[in-house]
Amino acid sequence: MSEPDDDSGLRKLLMGPLSPQPVAPTAAGRGGRSAEYRAEEIKKVAAEMSKDLAGLRNTLNQLKGTSNAFGQWDVAQSLSTKMTTAHGNLVQVLQAYCDAYDIVIRRVERTARNYSHGDARAKAASERAGSQVPTPPSNLGPW
Repeated sequence: MSEPDDDSGLRKLLMGPLSPQPVAPTAAGRGGRSAEYRAEEIKKVAAEMSKDLAGLRNTLNQLKGTSNAFGQWDVAQSLSTKMTTAHGNLVQVLQAYCDAYDIVIRRVERTARNYSHGDARAKAASERAGSQVPTPPSNLGPW
């Protein structure tokens, strides 16, 4: 079965190819035995989301500049009032969506940084672990 290619690559960045076999969920309350993350892949997801946001903001800017010329006759004037209100609401909601999406992007980026920093700290700690044991005196032999 072929995979659809309409997801902008985000699914592939997050999970890789789909597994041919379904994975059974873990029992409730027991949680998984391990977790896997890839900080570089998370950064790629954030970059793709940023591209999407740029497109949304471009659309928003175009919508802000739309004129509301509907004509001078009575029905057009009545429609103009309603359309202007609807248009304003649409712009306002899209602006709020863009702002929320931007917050999500920043949180995804922070998640990647946290994982990267955590890995670096864990590696440094494991490298220091053996260095804190004192060297035995050279004048002592085996028992």
